[in-house]
Amino acid sequence: MRTLNTEIAILGGGPVGYVTALRATQLGAEVTLIEENTLGGVCLNVACIPTKTLLSTSHIFAGIYSAKEHGIYCELEGIDWAKAVARKDRAVRSLGIGLEQLLQARKNTVASGSG
Repeated sequence: MRTLNTEIAILGGGPVGYVTALRATQLGAEVTLIEENTLGGVCLNVACIPTKTLLSTSHIFAGIYSAKEHGIYCELEGIDWAKAVARKDRAVRSLGIGLEQLLQARKNTVASGSG
């Protein structure tokens, strides 16, 4: 494995930025990851992960709703969207904390800012 002996600044803490930062530190670089908002970018915080979490809730609802086709009968009152959104928020927060801890464990410096 080739070792880098350099300092690198990476703009943006989304999937491309944090993966690049992790790989660069594996190669020996000193990395500063600069993020204006929240680590994880749009995918983790407002698009992919939140959408998939809420879709999971709707898929479970649809499965219960159609359970009678399989001979399963149950009462379905509806979806408590406040709880569904709270679950989504917990998932996003948990993944964000995990990402932050991973970057710190791999000796990446995370700074708030833009470029």
